[in-house]
Amino acid sequence: MDRNAPCPCGSGKKFKKCHGAAVPPEAAALPAEARAEWLRGDVVLQRQKRVGQELLDWAEKKMGAEWIDASLDAWGVTEDEDIDEGVADLFTTWSLFNYEPASLGRPIAAAWLDDAAGKRADLDTRALVSAALRAPLGLWEVETVEAGVGATITDRFSNTTCFVHEPDLTHDLGPSEFVLAYVVEADGVRVFSGLHADTLVIVDGKELLADVCADAGVSAAPLPAELQRDPSWQIRVSRRFSETATAGYGSDPDDDVE
Repeated sequence: MDRNAPCPCGSGKKFKKCHGAAVPPEAAALPAEARAEWLRGDVVLQRQKRVGQELLDWAEKKMGAEWIDASLDAWGVTEDEDIDEGVADLFTTWSLFNYEPASLGRPIAAAWLDDAAGKRADLDTRALVSAALRAPLGLWEVETVEAGVGATITDRFSNTTCFVHEPDLTHDLGPSEFVLAYVVEADGVRVFSGLHADTLVIVDGKELLADVCADAGVSAAPLPAELQRDPSWQIRVSRRFSETATAGYGSDPDDDVE
């Protein structure tokens, strides 16, 4: 990438003054090809933040502030409650890419793509939004962690393994932990699109997986892809994940697991 070209994150700055200058020691030490992939991942993460805010602003302009109240109602948050901080990021992704406001009849992101605002967006931004609209909710088990770079994770709902670019979160994740998240692929890298702030130890994660499979009428994963994309199902799984994280099911992370 030309260091004097505009940064692809959309900031309006030159690449060398934006993401080209924001490389931490862990990424700087990577071989050239891996370092280029790290930079692509970081650009996608920043683009995702910008797009998320644009979609929120567009939704409020299009439908007024009431749409967020309706989405909270659909999620199961009562008027006198605030949404739990642990699930806030996951809820925001759900509300933009999965929830269908009655006035639109489809997710906000899908309506935005067909609106003048979405049509003016660059191809990379449109591709990212389209990918997020297709992303299922997954129960991801952390396999390995590369500090400052990302982690190899496996979705135990679909038995899909990938490497996710998440430099900041690598310091909070450990092998065998379970996370609930949407993962999107853009520009050849994968990032979390929405993430529950809590994690589960392996015992609790496997018990939750067994319960979800039983409710879905299957003895083991993979779950039907259409089920993972069902907005109502995503709410139920998120609620059960939160309950499991709070209760812990009485498990001990040092217990032996078959």
